[in-house]
Amino acid sequence: MKKNKLSIYLIKEEFTSFDDIVKDYVENIRLSDNQTLYFTTSKANTPDWVKLFF
Repeated sequence: MKKNKLSIYLIKEEFTSFDDIVKDYVENIRLSDNQTLYFTTSKANTPDWVKLFF
């Protein structure tokens, strides 16, 4: 069974600028007037131990 990792972060009050929180490469989907989902695509990472088999 394939698993998906989901990370949710609470933004600290000291961060008031949108640019300090969300990077340029982040995509978003507007859910409603006051809700936006920000996300990035995952990259496949091959574990280091795989090299031992080839």
